Amino acid sequence: MRLALATLLALASCKDEPKPAPPRPASTTSAAVVSSPSATPSSPVTAPPGSVVFVSERVSPKAVFSVSTVGAPKPALIARSDDDVFPAVAHHATSLFVQSAGEEGPEWLSRLDGGSLVDVGPRSRYVRNPIWLGDQVVVEASYQSFRDLFLLSLDGTKTRLTESDKGAFEPHVHGRTVAYVSNAETDSEIFSLEVGDDGKPTEPKRLTWSKGFDKSPRWSPDGTRIAFLSTREGQVQRVFLMQADGGKPRPLRTDGTEGAFAEQDLVWSPDGERIAFVERLPNKRSHLHVVRVSDGTVEYRSEGEMLDEQPSWSPDGQWLAFASTRDGNPDIYLIRRDGRGLRRLTTDPAP
Repeated sequence: MRLALATLLALASCKDEPKPAPPRPASTTSAAVVSSPSATPSSPVTAPPGSVVFVSERVSPKAVFSVSTVGAPKPALIARSDDDVFPAVAHHATSLFVQSAGEEGPEWLSRLDGGSLVDVGPRSRYVRNPIWLGDQVVVEASYQSFRDLFLLSLDGTKTRLTESDKGAFEPHVHGRTVAYVSNAETDSEIFSLEVGDDGKPTEPKRLTWSKGFDKSPRWSPDGTRIAFLSTREGQVQRVFLMQADGGKPRPLRTDGTEGAFAEQDLVWSPDGERIAFVERLPNKRSHLHVVRVSDGTVEYRSEGEMLDEQPSWSPDGQWLAFASTRDGNPDIYLIRRDGRGLRRLTTDPAP
């Protein structure tokens, strides 16, 4: 089970952080328990000195808070409404959020405007995984089909990028190239397409060919490689790497212990030299890993009877923020990439 802190996002620096929104009365209806609708940029990111932005159940419905990495007394409220709010992506002075009315939806994108949430685009059963492409947003949504990719402008206009009755999921962008997952031709595989300056997409190109399931593509910072999750070697999900135009993937880890348990939550370091991810273990445990991309060496692995989840890098690549139950409650922690300097950032008993 994912931690209730599931969707987390950090702003690159304090100057980019949205101003805290004024508190609003709690909704008179109970908050629905939903899976995180914003799964791609769904990790905490920190920039000491800076802040980590996260979703929490310390108020109802779920709301978005910000906590300083340098010892602020308590988190500040960033965004709250009468529905569950999840941080999605930040871009310059504009931060996007996914709002959800419950397990059955609808869901929709919002942006902060003077402390208030303003809708971006229409509402739909699913609105997931938004990511910036220039000043527009690529989003996975069920606007016109089961699930396809759309290009949204902040004024709400949209362009359909994919058309598949089997869906398109988990977009990730480098430049104007979108990598994504689709079942269009067979089981879950990774595709890419280019988005022209006019917003029109090229024909999709298939990048992976596997009898297993390929998912969660993530571009390297320089755009030359894609890391992704796959069961191509069996039933256990692992992190693989391939060139940007496809080719034969290789597993990330080479330390001799890989492949025993599922890997997830992968994220590149800003310099592209390392990948952090989480290994899911038996008995409700998961451990954080930092692996060198060049040779697969594990540089750090957490240990203990806890859940460590959703790591994300500081912009300088020296720190990781992540969610963990290591002290009992789901909270947010900060640690150096080599395992030194562990700090607990939140202490509220609510997740």
